[in-house]
Amino acid sequence: MSAPLKYEEIIIILEVFEESVRDGLNMHYTLKRLESIFAKKKKAHLIEAMRRKLFEERGSISGMFEGVLPSNLIEAISAGEKSGHMDVIFGELKRVYELKQNVHSRIKKAVAYPIGVMSILVVIFAGILVFLVPRFEASFKIIDPQKIPPATKRLFALSAFMRNHSMAFVVLSAILAGLLIMLFKRYYYLLFKVPIIKSLMTLQENATAYLLLSVFEDSGINTTRSLQSIGQTLVGPLREILDKAYRYMNEGKSVPDSFQRAGASEDVVIYLEVGDTTGSISKYFKKLSDIEIKSLDKLMNRLISIMNYLLMGIAAMSVVGLFSITLLPIYKMIGGL
Repeated sequence: MSAPLKYEEIIIILEVFEESVRDGLNMHYTLKRLESIFAKKKKAHLIEAMRRKLFEERGSISGMFEGVLPSNLIEAISAGEKSGHMDVIFGELKRVYELKQNVHSRIKKAVAYPIGVMSILVVIFAGILVFLVPRFEASFKIIDPQKIPPATKRLFALSAFMRNHSMAFVVLSAILAGLLIMLFKRYYYLLFKVPIIKSLMTLQENATAYLLLSVFEDSGINTTRSLQSIGQTLVGPLREILDKAYRYMNEGKSVPDSFQRAGASEDVVIYLEVGDTTGSISKYFKKLSDIEIKSLDKLMNRLISIMNYLLMGIAAMSVVGLFSITLLPIYKMIGGL
């Protein structure tokens, strides 16, 4: 089984298709261009599979994306193919993935710095215990053990433990790090349980969902069907709202009325009322997405700022802690001789 495509790779595919459809280029050229790009990534077989689905199996353009995009997005492409608005659909879907990639990379950046600094400090601390402390310990073998301070004895004991179990410590650390990474990749909803990241993920999911509702409207998919299709992919608070709105629309209620009954905020309902009245509901779904993106940017900048201050605090406390645990006991021992 091949590895799933990264966000940036999906963006490349959508961008090439958007340009090709807009410029009236045939699919042979489009797929050839993609094969050239993905050959450098050693994933040309994915584009070859898309080619087979289209030409050998006589499939549709939307059918090529099976295994590349989620089924509900393929449905949007299929509707766009029938309505003749595929370039718009590809462009909006590209925007969806650009949003996901942006949030993912910025969260990664915000969290990576503190983790990186802590990792470096742990390595330095372990290095002092494994390599430096034993030299001091060997130098003071001739000293009466009664004269060695308790803190220094604890330091020597910790150093001996690290030397005897250093490989186990490295292996255990690697396993724990790998398990955490795999856990969050496989179980996406866990990110909604992390307090710092929960608000970011909720805003990103909301922005993506509203943008997809706009895309589905543009492609001609029934709003009721859109709510059902998109709601099933969500894990945050908006899922319950879309599920309820879907049920109310099945009862014949309007879009704004359904959202209001489902518990959407007053601002959301007002935007949808304007969109419903003017017959441009797609435009106002997009406006709601833009509002969520602006809130997301503000919160992300605040998080990065907090992380930077936290990083400086962690570094300062770690240096003090490192000195007090390793060098200070040795200094006291030397001073007490």
